[in-house]
Amino acid sequence: MVYSGTLVEAGYMFHGINMAPSRDVAGYPGQDSAVNPAFRTGVMHADVFEGTNLRGLSAQGVRDAHARFNVYMNQIRQATPEGGSYVNEGDIEEPEWQNAFFGNNYARLVEVKTRWDPWNVFYTPVGVGSESWVTRTVDHGLPTQDGPLCRAES
Repeated sequence: MVYSGTLVEAGYMFHGINMAPSRDVAGYPGQDSAVNPAFRTGVMHADVFEGTNLRGLSAQGVRDAHARFNVYMNQIRQATPEGGSYVNEGDIEEPEWQNAFFGNNYARLVEVKTRWDPWNVFYTPVGVGSESWVTRTVDHGLPTQDGPLCRAES
């Protein structure tokens, strides 16, 4: 399938907030934070919402809707190569989520998690170290947490 036009013309919702973060204004703690460094230099925080009602769609219908959404999201990713995604509002299927959510902090955060949680007690989808785990679902690979949490096969 080929889609043309803008994401708003395609029916998606766009919300953008201009911003100018600085140490003077925000008082952020510098590079010792876990937040993606892109949030320290960005000029806009933008959200794109997929308003399709997925309830009642088949597993393939949900995958098709997400693939269509990603056509437009990829345009944004290409226009903002050093950008990121805010993990609390991010897509659980965000490609390269480690970099999108945490930027170049990810390797350090994995070291911290390994040191303080060596038994992997604390888990969240697309959280630091979560690629070591997978939820076995009956939903044909849809991103749900409806199933047992198992170690990922290497």
